Amino acid sequence: MKASSTHNPFSTHERIRIGFDETSNGCPIHFADARLPKVSLFSLMAVLYQTKEGGSYAEAWPGGKRPDNGVGFELVSRKQSNKGGIANLRIQTRTEHFRVTKEFTLDAKRPWLQARYTLVSTGAPLKAFATQLQAPALFYGPDLENPLHADLIDFSFGRILPNGFEAPPYLTFWVKGRKSGFLLWTENREAMRRIFPRDERVEGVHPSQSCGSSDTTNAEWDESYFRKPCVWEFYLWPIRSGEWRDATRQLASMKFCSWNPRQIFFSGSAEKTPGGPCLSANELAAANRQAVAKGPAPKRWWHIRSPSGNSLLYAQDPAGTAPLKVRHGLKGWFRVKIRVHGGSGVMFQGPDAPFPIPFSHDATTPGWAGDHPFHNALLQRPKEIELDAGAWNLQEKAFELHPYPTMYAQSIISQVRFEPVHVATQSGVAVSPLAAAPTPEQLPKIELAGIADAPDIAFADNTLSDRPYRANVAEHARLGFRRLYWRADGQCCDFHTKVGTVGYADRCAHAVFTPIAIFFGLVLRKYNLLAVAVEEARRCGMEIYGYMRINGFGGNVIPKFYMDHPELHDEREIGGNSPRMCFYLPEFRKWKVEIAREVVRHGVDGLLIDLTRSPPMIEYHPAVVRAYEGKHGCLPPRNLKRGYVSYGIHPLETGEEWIRWWKFRAEGFTQFGRELRAMLAEEGKPQLPIHLQVRPKMALFDGLDLPVWVNEGLADLLNVWPTTDFEVPNEIFETTRGKMPVRCTVVATGGDRVPESDDRMRRVLKDPRYQGLTIYESNGAVWSPHWRSAIERIVHVTTQVHGPRVHGSAVGKA
Repeated sequence: MKASSTHNPFSTHERIRIGFDETSNGCPIHFADARLPKVSLFSLMAVLYQTKEGGSYAEAWPGGKRPDNGVGFELVSRKQSNKGGIANLRIQTRTEHFRVTKEFTLDAKRPWLQARYTLVSTGAPLKAFATQLQAPALFYGPDLENPLHADLIDFSFGRILPNGFEAPPYLTFWVKGRKSGFLLWTENREAMRRIFPRDERVEGVHPSQSCGSSDTTNAEWDESYFRKPCVWEFYLWPIRSGEWRDATRQLASMKFCSWNPRQIFFSGSAEKTPGGPCLSANELAAANRQAVAKGPAPKRWWHIRSPSGNSLLYAQDPAGTAPLKVRHGLKGWFRVKIRVHGGSGVMFQGPDAPFPIPFSHDATTPGWAGDHPFHNALLQRPKEIELDAGAWNLQEKAFELHPYPTMYAQSIISQVRFEPVHVATQSGVAVSPLAAAPTPEQLPKIELAGIADAPDIAFADNTLSDRPYRANVAEHARLGFRRLYWRADGQCCDFHTKVGTVGYADRCAHAVFTPIAIFFGLVLRKYNLLAVAVEEARRCGMEIYGYMRINGFGGNVIPKFYMDHPELHDEREIGGNSPRMCFYLPEFRKWKVEIAREVVRHGVDGLLIDLTRSPPMIEYHPAVVRAYEGKHGCLPPRNLKRGYVSYGIHPLETGEEWIRWWKFRAEGFTQFGRELRAMLAEEGKPQLPIHLQVRPKMALFDGLDLPVWVNEGLADLLNVWPTTDFEVPNEIFETTRGKMPVRCTVVATGGDRVPESDDRMRRVLKDPRYQGLTIYESNGAVWSPHWRSAIERIVHVTTQVHGPRVHGSAVGKA
């Protein structure tokens, strides 16, 4: 089937060179600029998948390295045509599970290749996980830069245009040196979203295994999921650096029909909504003529009307779009409810509030993709919700609604409703405005603490301002959190440090294309965010602790100390380098103690030392192994079948030899606790509380010898974070009884795991063994309608079960 180069347009096109595996099934194995044909931009563009049982199927493998259990695709047919200067190649392959059709089109007048992959199930039984399918898997050429680390300007989300059109989104891939590369573009956002999935859509795949994602759903699927054909269509455009600007301008001038304006999702009539006065989208538009347009004008809200008269206000430009002034004429206290549709959410700035608050869309909505870079909100049919903006003393003062403030946000509003305050205060939650902290009488009768993952706040704002970080701290206080654990140390430091490495800008979060992530590093250049958080907590009268993730350096930002000291890198139980450092080594402990010293000097009320991110604290570093052998005359035991141990619960041995080994290596982490206490004494703060967070079933394995820490008074409170089965061994409570309070941590998650988190929170509240509840990812919870309501329920349930508590009375200095 191999055609000569004279008649093969795929070998003679002025801009494109694409080579195929001519020996088996016609898989594309080389894509290049015809002007630089030897520089491979992609080295493989194939369909790959694995079954749940571990079977590996592929059209081709990188470098031709076929695994022992690998099964190749069978070539079914190959047809090629060339009419009117347009060349088309259609290749069909199959396995027992799938039929795949690949179509490649080259137009002699166009500088790009059009590729279309269609995959459909044969009906044969198959079970797999979402992350085990790539269609197509695009493997980078050897000199291609990872596009996740490219400059911020090198991509576009496209635009939603009138009458059902979109301008195409694109990403730029550069060869090292950035003198040449190519654009990957699609006709609309949904097509690009299928290539970069970060949500519940199983049929999406990443464009390369080298940027695989822990965020991509790992939901199980079977052959029925692909009963109907799934299609991926995209364009590849080789460019030189001097051609990039003209090429992107050409893309911006294009438009493709992608959505039906008559099928936009509308709510019911606003006037029929019970529970207080309402302002409809029509009324808001009439009162904000300068901020509202009849079409998708830049920097303005778009007024969409349905044939029945219902209407929505839609915004797709978060930066620079004029706010909607909500003039209501109401006096007294009202709870403000904002009805929203599929989108990212909305920003609310109450009367006399120091800064606006971003409210995200409902975390419980299945399939919602408001945080996806290539999401078209007008295509969705999500559950319509009312965002609860809290209770405010309006006094006839107008407030403002802004678009949700991320670079790719879309906000859709249908009405604003006002509930009288007596409806809002039945739960006993504080109703004072954001500008003032709740009084002691207004605080909920529970020791409720939050863990704020500070970098994630950047996902809700890209203004390069400290405002959203202040707003997040203040909203914790307004909702009644007693204490906030604010992330100060992750892989890098989340403050201005002289000892560690300040977190830097990177558009890759968990190895996923997440361009909004870059803003945390950009804001950190300008503001010392730990100092900002402490200052705001003081203003609000809330305790704030420095939250330290003290190990794990395998992510997207890596400190210089880790790079400069490979001799301190730990060794895994199964052998090989670990992405962690070893707390048995004094050099590593000293570095971490000095970072903790910097955190303490910011004026925090205490420290939270987290052993759950990423355990274990000590593994099989040669220095630990030698010390153990010198003391006990034998090498430590190893379980070579355990694999990589990190999150979750793993089966652990119970024999004396294993316990002896784990207690031996835990001495290094105990010494870290002693050194922390010595540092606090040097700083004149010997009583500053140290809290610990640990996986309760894995505590000793992870490096925490709890009885020693308790007996030596090294810590003041224990946060247990049970994961998979949500069980805490009785030994935890027996060891700490009368000596150290125990709290339980529950994550405020989203999607289909929300009911599980709800249930876990209720169980903690009803369990008298716990002295409080800690909510992980509380930074997102305080901006989520669902979790804000859950916090109100938490307050109510705890008051009923445990009775009133005075702030701090149950935990002493903790």
